[in-house]
Amino acid sequence: MDINKQYIEMCSEAKEIQELWNYRQGDFFADIPKNGSPDPETKVRLLKDSLKDWAIHHAGWIAWLPRQDQLQGMVIIQDNHGVDNLCALTNGFEMFLRERSFKMECKYMPLTNAIAFTSMEQLWLAFVMKEKWGKRWNGETWEEEENG
Repeated sequence: MDINKQYIEMCSEAKEIQELWNYRQGDFFADIPKNGSPDPETKVRLLKDSLKDWAIHHAGWIAWLPRQDQLQGMVIIQDNHGVDNLCALTNGFEMFLRERSFKMECKYMPLTNAIAFTSMEQLWLAFVMKEKWGKRWNGETWEEEENG
């Protein structure tokens, strides 16, 4: 499970993802300080019981950190029989990775200037945001993706 600062920032800025959170035991979330920005003091917690009980003592803001399986569940396609089509999911993800790589090459963007994702959770979150809301991560926030 990715708990580093970049993933916490990506998740906390993904308001569409945060709105989907139905608190469940076993979910990970970041306890973000009052200033609203993840920092070295940001703690990642595992939801063990009721979030309501924990929130009574909370002074900051929390951001859900979806696991890879939860992200995949947001974009999985079902076939005509209601069965998850894992082939379509992985093909879509592969096309996303190829497109991302192609765009970097076509714009003559040196790899050092590219936004480097360091975990599968970050890649899957970027894929979900693109597929569902047409947004891409610019290193600081989610923005509408330019066509073309």
